[in-house]
Amino acid sequence: MSINGEWFNEFGSVMSITLPSGEPGALHGFYNSQVGEAIGAYPLVGYIGEPEEAGFGIPLGWAVSWRGERRNAFSVTCWSGQYLQDVEQILATWLLTRSMEVGNAWEATVIGHDVFRREKPTAEDVARSLRSNRPLSHPASRSVAGPELL
Repeated sequence: MSINGEWFNEFGSVMSITLPSGEPGALHGFYNSQVGEAIGAYPLVGYIGEPEEAGFGIPLGWAVSWRGERRNAFSVTCWSGQYLQDVEQILATWLLTRSMEVGNAWEATVIGHDVFRREKPTAEDVARSLRSNRPLSHPASRSVAGPELL
């Protein structure tokens, strides 16, 4: 199966991926957050590798700049992980870095992880994920989950 198409994380956010023909290894798409302050579609760009051998995950990485028509959140998230073809999952660790005053630069980056699946999570699954108080991979206020990022 191809990685092209829609992927959902545990918070219900949707990532749409396309591997453009004529650009070997390139990955393009959109990330549409369903929670937090970054509501709307944001372009994503990245790269995908090849598996070492059959049964291995395919390494990939992509980035989203949280600058859109609604607002500029002065932050960027980069994901790095593996596409597991056999179970149709993308496991990724992310770094969200926001603009900070020089004296507070040490706290500018938040680290977390996402699991992307083809199936949209249920409302109960999203609520459970939000209650876990895990940081979100996009700008969010403290009232949603995780540290204040705006």
